[in-house]
Amino acid sequence: MLVRKGNPGFNTTEAEATFPFRPETSWPIERTKYVKYHLQADKTMSSEKPASEEKTFDLQALGKAGPVNFEVKFDEETEIAGHPTVNLVYSLPKRDDGSAPNDLDVFLTLRHLDAEGKEIFYTGTAGDPVPLCKGECLRRSSLLATLN
Repeated sequence: MLVRKGNPGFNTTEAEATFPFRPETSWPIERTKYVKYHLQADKTMSSEKPASEEKTFDLQALGKAGPVNFEVKFDEETEIAGHPTVNLVYSLPKRDDGSAPNDLDVFLTLRHLDAEGKEIFYTGTAGDPVPLCKGECLRRSSLLATLN
């Protein structure tokens, strides 16, 4: 397994060579500890379930507003291995004309920040700087089934 640790930079052979390989004999790794993180009203994430306080975050489609960011700070070195999953619950308000959207794409980006809050990038397939991981959270077909 390649262990991405530190911030050697991206898109250079020298930077990529600083990441050590570690042999593992099973997947998931035998000593894996699964931890659920919950979104909090103050835009943090915590392993504690949120208080009963409800909080809403309005988003605008098509890049008309910035993303909503939630942050967790680790007090000790933490390794994330595997495929992170997310379960988001959200609603779609009706439009002014009474109709409702019939599809939605939601994307989640997991970013790695250093102790000073600066993002650590990794090398993308075209040599471009990429975050730790990025993916679509909910497929349209799933949402259509939920909305009907």
